[in-house]
Amino acid sequence: MILLGFVYPSPAQKKIVPASRSTYTGIMLPSGSMEDKRMLSTVSAALFLEEESKKVNVKISTAEVFQLPSRGYSLAEFRKALDQAGWTILPVDGLAQYGWLQRGNEYLLYYYNQTDQFTDLYIGKPDGTPVLPANQPADFNQQASQQLSTPRITGTWYKVSATSGNTTYGYIKCQYTFRDDGSYVYYSKTFDVYTPQMVLRKETGTYTLNGNLLSVTPGSSVVQTWSKKDNADKWGTMLKAQQATPENTTYTLRFEKFGDKLNLLLSPVNGRTTVREGAFGINSNFPNTYFYEIPPANSYLIELPEGEKPAASEKKN
Repeated sequence: MILLGFVYPSPAQKKIVPASRSTYTGIMLPSGSMEDKRMLSTVSAALFLEEESKKVNVKISTAEVFQLPSRGYSLAEFRKALDQAGWTILPVDGLAQYGWLQRGNEYLLYYYNQTDQFTDLYIGKPDGTPVLPANQPADFNQQASQQLSTPRITGTWYKVSATSGNTTYGYIKCQYTFRDDGSYVYYSKTFDVYTPQMVLRKETGTYTLNGNLLSVTPGSSVVQTWSKKDNADKWGTMLKAQQATPENTTYTLRFEKFGDKLNLLLSPVNGRTTVREGAFGINSNFPNTYFYEIPPANSYLIELPEGEKPAASEKKN
């Protein structure tokens, strides 16, 4: 998987142009919007969106890539424009960054990532009709989730988030494996399209549960820097490894079901992001929270370098 970001235009980048409208959705974009028409950007955006689309049995054939002004235009205004253009928004795991759009027999998938510095918007066309769990419009002003009473934390949970900026495009994939004996293994992988290296973090330690408080105590934490094989999203040669400062963290834990997907929500009690996990998810109902889910298949997890033993997955209730 590859994730996009955005670079402001220079004389050598003629395919990054001012944009007033999205061709796919037909909606007007705010003044100051730019479109990245470079093949690498659009192909990479399609691959990134496909991480979600393959869950509903479709691939993304083509994509549009935009950067919107960082101020003066909100996600609510984007959704309002979609509604005015006749699109119905269908939820994706209850996460505000993503949404399926339906208008008649047309479907699109969008990713909207807003920060203080920039707002990235990717819109993808699927190659078929997505098999969505329920074609019910998303109500993002209500908590569209169901509190569960019996799930267990033991097992493997994963999440994927964007890392983008003015010069680097990529993703961070994180996964926790909690074992019945009170130990855990954590991996994270950081990938950028335009950097020659990738980063793998491995952490082992112990965890305790006290009511809805989950505390993790690292015993070992190593950060490895790897080259890219064939300049692609493949592990090459390990260039260096260094010990990371242990980061003891206590989270408020809850299980939520978005649609038919069980999520593990972890909110650091101090309200601050962790070094191991990076930026929080975007969901106004659950601020300062990391959203993990059960991997539908092993292919969703981090593909580790050859010789690195993966964490064993355990059954979850």
